[in-house]
Amino acid sequence: MSRLRWKYVFLTLSLAAFAAAALDYQATIFSYMTMPAGAIFFGLFMIATVLEKEAALYDEQMSPNQPQRPHPPARTAASRPSSALTAVHSP
Repeated sequence: MSRLRWKYVFLTLSLAAFAAAALDYQATIFSYMTMPAGAIFFGLFMIATVLEKEAALYDEQMSPNQPQRPHPPARTAASRPSSALTAVHSP
């Protein structure tokens, strides 16, 4: 099963568990288990969504067809802030 498909399986299970918890009027062990299960499956859905976007970004960055971005210019001594105190900073 592909990663994209797992994402929707988690969402479906989450919605089904939340619906079962909302429709169950009797206090049974099933009703106490469905709401946390729905929350867990919804969390898995959210994690799968974030990981899918991150994997797509990584694949785009690692693609050999994309030109490499130039590195930022190195900081020179003149561009670095001075750590020495001057007369203005002394009491």
